[in-house]
Amino acid sequence: HKPADATPRDYGLGSYLHAAERSLADIYGPGTRSLNSQKRSASWSTLVDWAFPADRGEPLSDTADALLRRVGTLTHIDDPERIQAYRRLLTTPTLPTGIEKDLYAAMLVYSFWPAGERNIRTGLDELRSHASVIEEQLHLLAFQEQSSRVRPEALSGSVGDSPLRSHARYSREELLAGLGLGTLDAGAPGSIREGVKWLPGMNVDALLVTLKKSEADYSPTTMYRDYAINQQLFHWESQSTTSVESPTGQRYINHASRGSSVVLFVRRAKTGDIGTEPYTCLGTAQFQQATGSRPMQIVWRLDRTMPADLFME
Repeated sequence: HKPADATPRDYGLGSYLHAAERSLADIYGPGTRSLNSQKRSASWSTLVDWAFPADRGEPLSDTADALLRRVGTLTHIDDPERIQAYRRLLTTPTLPTGIEKDLYAAMLVYSFWPAGERNIRTGLDELRSHASVIEEQLHLLAFQEQSSRVRPEALSGSVGDSPLRSHARYSREELLAGLGLGTLDAGAPGSIREGVKWLPGMNVDALLVTLKKSEADYSPTTMYRDYAINQQLFHWESQSTTSVESPTGQRYINHASRGSSVVLFVRRAKTGDIGTEPYTCLGTAQFQQATGSRPMQIVWRLDRTMPADLFME
């Protein structure tokens, strides 16, 4: 649907989506893209290359195309600080000393290599070595910067130094890396499959909740009863092995007096139009009451009111 005299320079991701009345899901939806028996990643770069074959540069390497496939995991980014940080990491002339401890850098690298196949500096060097991958991310970040309506706020308590922000959205890899997994604490975000994670580096319990659980995705022992009572109170069920008397149960109950934090992350469903759904960070929460044991039923009071659209779900 492009004008006959159009060139790639006439289009940015945002201007194309507006003109064509398309969404990010039309660009980054699951699967590969095929044209004349050629398969490519689901990406903006693929669409541009196929729309303007005469302007296409050198063929993409397999490595670059594999990285472009992972860019779709960043389509949820919606807070200005993270957008600016990722842009800086991709474009700064030289990576600074100590980048290995930068939590934004960890969040970006683990988004591409969840299991820690690259360390932070090596991963950034690889991302920055592919012009097509940088350009793809910059187009996406620019679109997200213009379209975001979120009002993020910094966290407090033991997680006050985390780059995570309440009401912003994160992949599992980002939120765990943003709480220190892979930097302050050993391990890699991609190795975590449970909905709970204690991170001693920041003295925080991360609780990950999926509101609409499918029997196809969750076993009977993980179909936890998690729901918002109202925009301030959230009912959460612990793992089936957690008792009131256990160290974990006692940490939940006494977190305030012990100086640890609890941060709640919620998503509507496991998958959406672009694949795995991101989590919305509801922020820190305070213990209110608990009943039962193995599992425990806990009511948390959120320090920031839950977004209305998520509550209505």
